[in-house]
Amino acid sequence: MYRITVDDNCWCSCDKKTAQFLNNELSYVDSYWKSVNMHGRQRKQKVEYTKYMIDSIQKDLHIFHSGLLRRAINYLNKYTKKNWEVVYKNRDIPCDDPYLEGITFRPDQIEMINDGINEGRGILKAPTGTGKSILMLGIISAFGKERVLFLAHNTDIVKQMKGHLKKHFKEHIGEISGNSKTMSRLTVATVQSFVKVAKNYSKSIDVVLVDEAHHCNSLTGNYAKTLMYLDAPVKIGVTATMPQTQKHLMCQEALLGPIISELTMEEAQKLGLLAVPKIEIIKAPPGDMGFMPGMTLSGKKLKSPYAKAYNAEIVENTPRNMLITKLAMERVDAGESVLILITSIDHGELIQKLFQELYGRYVEFVSGRDQTELRNKVIQGLENKSSPIAISSSIFFEGIDIKSLDVIVNAAGGKSEIATLQKIGRALRKTDGKTHATIIDFKDTGHKYMKNHFKTRHTLYVENGWITKNKKKGKKYGKSS
Repeated sequence: MYRITVDDNCWCSCDKKTAQFLNNELSYVDSYWKSVNMHGRQRKQKVEYTKYMIDSIQKDLHIFHSGLLRRAINYLNKYTKKNWEVVYKNRDIPCDDPYLEGITFRPDQIEMINDGINEGRGILKAPTGTGKSILMLGIISAFGKERVLFLAHNTDIVKQMKGHLKKHFKEHIGEISGNSKTMSRLTVATVQSFVKVAKNYSKSIDVVLVDEAHHCNSLTGNYAKTLMYLDAPVKIGVTATMPQTQKHLMCQEALLGPIISELTMEEAQKLGLLAVPKIEIIKAPPGDMGFMPGMTLSGKKLKSPYAKAYNAEIVENTPRNMLITKLAMERVDAGESVLILITSIDHGELIQKLFQELYGRYVEFVSGRDQTELRNKVIQGLENKSSPIAISSSIFFEGIDIKSLDVIVNAAGGKSEIATLQKIGRALRKTDGKTHATIIDFKDTGHKYMKNHFKTRHTLYVENGWITKNKKKGKKYGKSS
């Protein structure tokens, strides 16, 4: 007989026999690089190994994260012919039907909210712009007396959720973020701040909600150090995108659980919940690859070949940056709002300078170094089109609500599926007068890194049906579907 004991809402335990049986399922292939001597030269060699999620505590006592319980049960159920049992010692909490005054949940929202409440553990996956905040507020409404903690990785998302809670729940909202250090029945917090006090609340939190849950992808980061101490019966993560590697997926599942409910991009578009992305791909002028300095304009040293290529082809590529400003101004002249997304501070400052030099126009550039007040000012300017152009670093990739935004310019390039979808999501919120959103991307051809990154993004656009294929030639082309 195989036996698992759910000791609390953080950990499960089992004996050696059960652990050995589950090792095959509760594991993933990881790797590291080591230096080896090959023919008198030092080279890096990739070494793969199996990482087991079950840890040995004593000779016949093993533990694993309770988020993996469903995976373990499914495996036992499949391969042991019911020769197993689970003993539950963890605490549970009651719940009510979800209700928010003035809000009528859509059928898909009701389904996802109920899945979260009934399962109590796992991921709700829904595209950006479909109302993920409403899902979390709906879940919170079902726990009218329990202590609820909302976690996110940046202050903007935390402040935004605090505003939603103040609107729908007539009680004090606690906040642990920056200089704010107050706990209440309903509390919002950045994980960077809450991790410092997590041990103090290990038994006093009942419900934990994690926004942008794809950041819970490590067993050593702040989310892990927080969630492994909180014995909350309900732990729900909400995200539009999932981690991309087996390791990160397994870590996310360990901390929060598996996907328990999902609304796909295709389903959301069929329901008319999202603006249709119109992808416009522009061929970018190549940078000066013959001039690859060892540092940026701001004096930062560049060590890797990729960093030098990115700096030459993207950041300090003046013709490309001039094209970005030209395209943005054309959109603004047509009455649209434009958000230019970058990842390098130098890049943002160079584009900002070009707007001033070429068009005599001051354009706000916001990054993580700016205060919340400036970020809110930029968001408001884009929303009401009083300041219809802005440049932003990655702080605006996630969790920022600008419903009327018309155009996203992906000035940063990149190959990450998560980052690309998050960028696109900034413009997909639908309003009464907005059915489409324009995404401007660049086909960079000056270096193999940039070429490969564009191919990755292009494949993502094709797979989502946002651009079509040339059937006669069998090639893909960049027109919106």
